[in-house]
Amino acid sequence: DHKAATISKVLIDCLAEWDIKRVFCITVDNATANSNAMDTFKEEFKQIGDDAVIQNGDFLHLRCATHIINLIVKEGLMEIAS
Repeated sequence: DHKAATISKVLIDCLAEWDIKRVFCITVDNATANSNAMDTFKEEFKQIGDDAVIQNGDFLHLRCATHIINLIVKEGLMEIAS
């Protein structure tokens, strides 16, 4: 499913499996569930240690620039077509 709690859990499980203990940022698209998942992930991943989330997680959630550009182009093409 695409719920925030599920996304966050999968991220934490993958990072644990890959033995990754510090994260600077994670890039995802602009879906609401992803934004909520990053908030949940930040709080849960901080429990690993004080330095698990670099820069206090201020830069943890990076929205995908190509997804944003894609949305802009699609909207522009729909305007041109109508």
